Amino acid sequence: MEVIADEMARMVKYLVRGSTVTEETLAVDAIRDIAHKGDFLSHEHTARMFRQQLYFPRLFRRQTIQQWQAAGGHSMLEVAHERVATLLDTAEPIVLPAGADTQMQHILDQAIRDIDDGLVQ
Repeated sequence: MEVIADEMARMVKYLVRGSTVTEETLAVDAIRDIAHKGDFLSHEHTARMFRQQLYFPRLFRRQTIQQWQAAGGHSMLEVAHERVATLLDTAEPIVLPAGADTQMQHILDQAIRDIDDGLVQ
């Protein structure tokens, strides 16, 4: 479930970062170029900006129902389980900075004191 929550957190983070407004993202030149004589989807600027702005999830797939079925029709939990297996297979130890263990122990000790003092339930 944590990998699903991580995916959702990544999506929210992507959304709340907002949009960048610049001359290029406003596409004023593309709008002038196209005006009323065509469509924006076939314009080079649209294709380039679409690739830059599109969010690519790690778990959720953008596919038709037929593509999903052809790929095995795996449920979200199955896909998440596969992701966990991949993470565990490729995980390597992380070297903590000097003093991190002491600081974590201090935080844990403080949390225990807070619980003992009734500050945390």
